[in-house]
Amino acid sequence: MALLHWPRMLLTLAARAETRGAQPWDSAFTSDTVGVFKAAAQIQVPADQPVDILLEDYRYNFSPDGRLHETYRKVYRIVRQDSAAGWSSIERQYEPWRDSRPTLRARVITSDGVIHSLDPKTVADAPAADADPDVFTDARVLRAPLPAVAAGAVVEYELSIDPRPAFSEAGVSGRVSVFDSVPIEQFHVVLDAPRGTPLKTIARGIDERLIQRSSPKGATPHMELDLGPLKARKDFESNLPFNVPTWPYLAFTTAQSWQTIAPRYSAIVDAQIDAADVRPLMASIDRTALPATIAAQLASQLHRNIRYIGVEFGDAAIVPARPDDVMQRKYGDCKDKSVLLAAMLRAAGLKANIALLDSGFGPDTDPEIPGVDRFDHAIVYVEIPGKPMWIDATAIEYRIGRHDGPDRHCRANRRMGTRNLRGSIQGFRPCHNH
Repeated sequence: MALLHWPRMLLTLAARAETRGAQPWDSAFTSDTVGVFKAAAQIQVPADQPVDILLEDYRYNFSPDGRLHETYRKVYRIVRQDSAAGWSSIERQYEPWRDSRPTLRARVITSDGVIHSLDPKTVADAPAADADPDVFTDARVLRAPLPAVAAGAVVEYELSIDPRPAFSEAGVSGRVSVFDSVPIEQFHVVLDAPRGTPLKTIARGIDERLIQRSSPKGATPHMELDLGPLKARKDFESNLPFNVPTWPYLAFTTAQSWQTIAPRYSAIVDAQIDAADVRPLMASIDRTALPATIAAQLASQLHRNIRYIGVEFGDAAIVPARPDDVMQRKYGDCKDKSVLLAAMLRAAGLKANIALLDSGFGPDTDPEIPGVDRFDHAIVYVEIPGKPMWIDATAIEYRIGRHDGPDRHCRANRRMGTRNLRGSIQGFRPCHNH
């Protein structure tokens, strides 16, 4: 597969990067705009390419309180006029309960040497439109149109945002992908963390030897990746396995381990379950039946009485609603319905816990990168001796215990006693969000 050739390709590119000279755009928003324009115009790019990415620069600075200061700067030249519209705006989604409002600055240098700066009055800060009409969220998106974008123009913009952990044990995690469908002259990532921060990184499709790490005893953890020039990749494979990424990426986290995250989230879930009175949904259940039959009866009862609606304001994006509230409203999202089902299963004498997973198609979670930021679905794990069950509390179209959807080989995290276990699940229709 093409992925197998990436390490050789990137080793070559790394050697070229070492000889790359300084460029005017190395300094953010330099006053040498004439130099920026001339240097950009001298780079030879195939005429069929829409743009040439001169620089993608990611800076991640972690603070002692766990918050992250993230700065992303991008500089690119528009190659074709018919591509200008697709590269003429900026946007960044954020969640106010855990993210600062992003800050943004941008400018466009046109072929006549004129600098067109982004007008702050044109920046929109609006509720994020959700693809699922059944999900209600207070997430927002910052969007802005770029002025005077045309063939030959050089665009520079910078976005900054300060996310904090969903809860302290979760740390902050993320992925930085190399979207090399267009030429990239330089791709640069820097991560810095305070002394003692358990910063972990892993690369997929990027040779680990290209990553510079320095964290001598007593020093602050530091990591840097510098790639380029990268030619536009033209061949992309589809329907890849869940452990093979379409795009090379670098993943990071400041979480200590899965073993520290799992008990904390389990405590959050258990606190919601402990006070639940699920008797109204249990009346018709035959508790003398086999455990698998009881589980199927309870899941069917849940499907009949609770419809799928996600209300995810604030930390409700990750904290499930109380089962009593779900029963009163008669709706909930995947984590709400899963917690209610787990409460019902426990009331029937079965061992049940919540499992989190990264649903749908695309690369799965990285076992080496603990964190909760990539999880977007919750299901139920039922511990039945000899034949444990995975139940999707939102998958009304599948028979209980049998699933054939896109998540069938996703890794799931489940809390079971005092151990955090990981395994392959049989999948199902994903819930849209947490």
